[in-house]
Amino acid sequence: SPDVDFRIDERIMQDRPPSDIDFARKSLRATHLIVEFYGACNLQNTAGMRTEMIAAAENAGAKVLDSSFHKFGKNLGVTGVVLLAESHISIHTWPEFSYAAIDVFMCGVPSPEIAVQHLHDYFRPNRGKTIWCGLYNCTNGGDTLCD
Repeated sequence: SPDVDFRIDERIMQDRPPSDIDFARKSLRATHLIVEFYGACNLQNTAGMRTEMIAAAENAGAKVLDSSFHKFGKNLGVTGVVLLAESHISIHTWPEFSYAAIDVFMCGVPSPEIAVQHLHDYFRPNRGKTIWCGLYNCTNGGDTLCD
């Protein structure tokens, strides 16, 4: 959908010089994407959600260790997590609002943006928002690019 924008939201880093942003992209140790989907579908299909979240992680290059999902009842939402060797992907859905909140955190080589695109294709939101947070120099005190 043309209303959905998955580009990194650099407003969260607006007070940082461009060289800092460029450095972060080149030396990233971990990437954390906070994703919101509005007008989304498939928000109660626990089995489909598990399958697609695992596929999203694998397509991104991550190693899936385990997963756990819980449906809160008929016509209610789902909460779930896919545990990765590189960290996690979690979701909380509110079908009554056609809304999903997704957290994608991956360390190392995997590409979390690929996972987000896969989830977009499954949930088909009318619009979405992605906030990018990165950790760099993790071995030197864990400096962060977002609060």
